[in-house]
Amino acid sequence: LGRFLRDPEKPMVLAIARPDERKNFPTLLRAFAENPKLRKLANLVLIAGNRDDLLNLQPGARKVLRNLMAMIDHYDLYGHIAYPKQHSPEDIPDMYRLAAKTKGIFVNPALTEPFGLTLIEAAASGLPLIAPNDGGPRDIIGALDNGVLIDPLDSEKMGQEILAMLEDKSLWEQRSLSGSTKVDKCFSWNGHVDTYVDKIHALLDSNREDSKTFNPGKARLTIIDRILVTTIDSVLVGDDAALAEFLKALEESGENVGFCITTSKSTEEAMSILEKHNIPLPDVLISSGGTDIFYGRWLVPDRAWKKHIDYKWRPDAVEKQMETFSQAKLVSREEFRFRYSYDSGSRISKRKIASHLRHAGLRANVVLVADNEFEVLPIRISISLAIRYLTFK
Repeated sequence: LGRFLRDPEKPMVLAIARPDERKNFPTLLRAFAENPKLRKLANLVLIAGNRDDLLNLQPGARKVLRNLMAMIDHYDLYGHIAYPKQHSPEDIPDMYRLAAKTKGIFVNPALTEPFGLTLIEAAASGLPLIAPNDGGPRDIIGALDNGVLIDPLDSEKMGQEILAMLEDKSLWEQRSLSGSTKVDKCFSWNGHVDTYVDKIHALLDSNREDSKTFNPGKARLTIIDRILVTTIDSVLVGDDAALAEFLKALEESGENVGFCITTSKSTEEAMSILEKHNIPLPDVLISSGGTDIFYGRWLVPDRAWKKHIDYKWRPDAVEKQMETFSQAKLVSREEFRFRYSYDSGSRISKRKIASHLRHAGLRANVVLVADNEFEVLPIRISISLAIRYLTFK
């Protein structure tokens, strides 16, 4: 770098990326060149790939580098900027260390950055960071607390942030130390694995008592490879002899065959019917028209299903919109269901209600449940959708 720089001891503003328009080198160069104090205080170092002959590069890279060289000439940055033609992979760690030794900073000016590996490498070398407020840099700087997020299109603000970080020595030391000490815990492979395992343990702890993972050592669900699904409603009960034959066949089918009961009735009503007819508790109970899914003899609720059907469900807004239909009288309101009644002479249309709710931006279905009664439910609730969800489990 020495052959480029008039004063190599100045703080280094380092950027490393391939010569691609999305990497946004021109904005960084402009930020440096148009800030007189920054230009006097620091050197700009651009590591933009390798080249033997500019004319032999791919068109995209050639265009980027020609533009940079034209800007260097326009701003007369000779002696203040380095842009070497060649470097080896082994040179990159030394670039970071040299920038840190000069109390410099690392800048990633990219328009978008899905992750930002160079930010982690720079942080590990003790370099404070400036990066776009996009994608991976948000997480990296958020975790390491060692830099600033910027608008990559605002060259003036970018230059001000670079200058402020270089001028405040106490802030530089604080961010350098924060990044270098936290990067191993947050972004090394060992740190990644530790974080992953901690999160998995937290999920297991929160779900152990109230999810289908309730007792994997004894749960039949762990050995079931097929499942028989039937419904209480007008199917399972009504013929005692047929029911007895069915239950016997189910018992003889083996431990690998599961049993699922669905019903539009509430859980309490379903349990009462099962007890009355001496029907054993199923491995899975889908009740209240698909609102609830329970597992095993302890009736462990599936919390993930509840979160699934709650997606974009806005019950207060639903009740407010339903006031438009004066013929409909609210009979009951539960977490995921509104039941309405209407006079038999009323001209009320299920399709019209559903259309009105959807035009209001509400994800809801309208279901006729009895003479002169209908329910408004989240769009993700139905017995068929609950069964489909179960098959993916």
